[in-house]
Amino acid sequence: MKKLLLTIIFFLLPITSFASGPYDGIYSMNFSGIGLIGYTSIHENNNSEMIAIFIQPNPNDATWEALSGTRTDNSVQFKSIAGTVVLM
Repeated sequence: MKKLLLTIIFFLLPITSFASGPYDGIYSMNFSGIGLIGYTSIHENNNSEMIAIFIQPNPNDATWEALSGTRTDNSVQFKSIAGTVVLM
């Protein structure tokens, strides 16, 4: 009974999470005339090191690519760390 009560209290308490970098988040990539071409998940730590994961929007195409780089001001040069991964 104590575990149930603690679980209920835990889910009722507000939980706040903060992004580490100003660009953290999930973005959709759209091109004029083409529409949605994919999603990008950006994650940054305090040293301006970034990880970007590119995901295809097609549910039948499970390919993705992971990149890493360091942000300088408002630009970053990414290098592939996983290449294109195709799930079968």
